[in-house]
Amino acid sequence: QKIDLDSTNLNLLEVNAIAKCLGVHKLTSLKVTNCNMGDPELKILAPALGVVAGLKELSLSGNIFTDTSGVLLGKLRSLTHLDLSKCFGITDATIKAVSAECKNLEAFNLRQCHRVTDDGVSSIASCAGLTTLILEECGNITDTAINAIAEGCSNLVHFNIRNCKKVQGNSISQLAKKCTKLKHVNLCFCDYVTDQAISVLATNCKELQYLNLGHCKRLTDQSIGQIGDNCPNIQEINLSVCEKIQDESIIKIAKGCQQLRKLNLAVCDQITDASVSQISQTCGDLEELVVACCDKITDSSIGYLTRCKNLSKLNVYACKKVTDQSIKKIADNCLKLKHLDVFWCAEVSDDVIEELKKNNPNCEVDR
Repeated sequence: QKIDLDSTNLNLLEVNAIAKCLGVHKLTSLKVTNCNMGDPELKILAPALGVVAGLKELSLSGNIFTDTSGVLLGKLRSLTHLDLSKCFGITDATIKAVSAECKNLEAFNLRQCHRVTDDGVSSIASCAGLTTLILEECGNITDTAINAIAEGCSNLVHFNIRNCKKVQGNSISQLAKKCTKLKHVNLCFCDYVTDQAISVLATNCKELQYLNLGHCKRLTDQSIGQIGDNCPNIQEINLSVCEKIQDESIIKIAKGCQQLRKLNLAVCDQITDASVSQISQTCGDLEELVVACCDKITDSSIGYLTRCKNLSKLNVYACKKVTDQSIKKIADNCLKLKHLDVFWCAEVSDDVIEELKKNNPNCEVDR
């Protein structure tokens, strides 16, 4: 029922052989990824797939075909999951062909399809059942496309526009108002996302479980605190390089999001021990904490992380006030630790690191 081919340079003879076999098998999933497949090969494969009634999942990630054959994918009307990530040769024409015919689509991955624009992405709005849309590093898209998706795809659960730098806050607000089922949102490196947009997201999408706001440098406690007030199911938050946020919002998150498992506060240099202490008190299931370059963090709070018995990753890179005192406590009590970063922590000695490795030989240490 499933065929998975990766990093194999397929020639026309091999594609012909695969195409002939398709009618015999009750194929539901086909992955032909990073196989250097161009237009001649896809022109053979796509029509053969068109007669496979049960085909639900297709991944052609990392291939070199263009719109010349890409438009043929629109004939695969049974598809529910389509991955065209890193298909650098396709443009809006392929996306429009798929969106016009594949009305059962639930998941569409266009990561790093750099030539796709608002015109193509807007056409996806006709796929009303879509739950997952990945547009990561599609640098040409703007608010126009996001507004169209908001209007047409109200069932979205997973939404990723990482590094789409032309998208601004207004369209994110619109998306949050229309797509209230969102659970996984990645807005990392979206430079123009505003407090207003994140406040609307937090108040409308209360089922959020994953939120990546890394490098969204305009954000302040005004919006980040709303996450703690409204999103109790959050399990992972990335706030790295959100340099304006302070303890007020992180304490709200720690109190309101007690299912939190992963928190990245790297380069949030206004954060103090008050935040980490609150996290250790109320987020007992915490597995990963990154406070790299938060130079106000000291032993006072890091030592309290011993309450988090599931802690597997701790990054205190360049936290120069962290010393042997707290790291020894971590070594003695956090026996599930798999990764510790104490690089540029001059007050952490080799002796303590050796002790940690004796207690937990599987722990990788960067120093």
